[in-house]
Amino acid sequence: MKQMNGMELAREIRKRDRNVAVAFLTNDHGLDYRIGQDVRIYQMADMLLQRTKENIRKLDPLEWGRAMGKTGVKNISLGTLLSFLSYAYVAVCARAGIFPVGNVLLYASSVERFTDAVQQFLSEYSQYCYRFAYLKSYADFLGSSDMLYDGTLPVEKRDDGEYEFELKDVSFSYPGTDQKALDHINLKFTVGKHYALVGQNGSGKSTLISLLCRLYEPTEGQILLNGMPIGLYDYQEYTDIFSVVFQDYQLFAAPVSENVAGGSEVDPEKLHKSLAEAGVLQRVEQMKEKENTWLYHEIEDGVELSGGEAQKLAMARALYKDAPFVILDEPTAALDPVAEAEVYETFHDITKGKTAVYISHRMSSCRFCDEILVLDHGKLRERGTHQQLVEQQGIYAKLYETQAEYYREET
Repeated sequence: MKQMNGMELAREIRKRDRNVAVAFLTNDHGLDYRIGQDVRIYQMADMLLQRTKENIRKLDPLEWGRAMGKTGVKNISLGTLLSFLSYAYVAVCARAGIFPVGNVLLYASSVERFTDAVQQFLSEYSQYCYRFAYLKSYADFLGSSDMLYDGTLPVEKRDDGEYEFELKDVSFSYPGTDQKALDHINLKFTVGKHYALVGQNGSGKSTLISLLCRLYEPTEGQILLNGMPIGLYDYQEYTDIFSVVFQDYQLFAAPVSENVAGGSEVDPEKLHKSLAEAGVLQRVEQMKEKENTWLYHEIEDGVELSGGEAQKLAMARALYKDAPFVILDEPTAALDPVAEAEVYETFHDITKGKTAVYISHRMSSCRFCDEILVLDHGKLRERGTHQQLVEQQGIYAKLYETQAEYYREET
């Protein structure tokens, strides 16, 4: 039988559905930090872990051995060379009369045992090196500070969505730099209001949202939920408050239904409603297995989505969660200004009664919001309605006029 090389073997394994989840979740994709934010907010860890365990149990031991045998090939080659040299030495010694010919079998048997022992040692050593790298990362993780997740205070379950957030003198600097991404922010999000968070790239918009979602901890100051520091709350219950579509959102090589439902049970009626509101139901209905269709070509029948379709599916996930605080962190940056404005206005209508934050560097997308917050170099410089900020002739007005002039020139 023809022996497959590494690439051929990888392609063969990817064709087998039962191996896909393991391959996807245990390679570099599964370790990508960008995936972590979606996994946390939508509490998908248990679902992904369960799927991995199920597929490991079904994994073909032979193929798994081949896939994991990359270092083993080197060990076998070295062992074969050692065995050849040892047998050659025995043959030369016997021919030279160093020991009787009758003892050749005895020495050959000793050589075989010695070679087996060396190969076993090399195999164990390579596995040790392989595992040590992962164990070191795991040990570093266990030794790291987990203050973000130490809270035990339950979040009050409220049908009225009365969750009020306040940032009190909040500053934040990323590790390795003294430059403040956020600089002494004082801000309160009033229940039920819709906010637009605007500013140029690097102004601190996404950083503020990351702090609010407890993906980072403030360097200075504190964030309060209904008057209590957010670090005191149970982390999982706290994330239940948010539905977020991140700028670098992630979808998984899994069925459409699981991508939308996240860590929740799949409710067919709720699923269809969310897909319809996000404007992607028709596309899903055209798929071979409809909502049970797998995404991406990680498996043979997987479906690739266009950028716009993927964005809508990510938004359907936020709608499905039906949380009281909705955040859109520039997920539509790849769309043209008109399309982005339409998406934001649709979400504005769907999320009435909820607190919502829309992040954009396009001023025209945020005119419908109750209040616009203008960030510049990490500071909250201006706040007010669209009309108020235009009349102030400040940063917002300048950005708005600059963009309006650019679009007029384009048309």
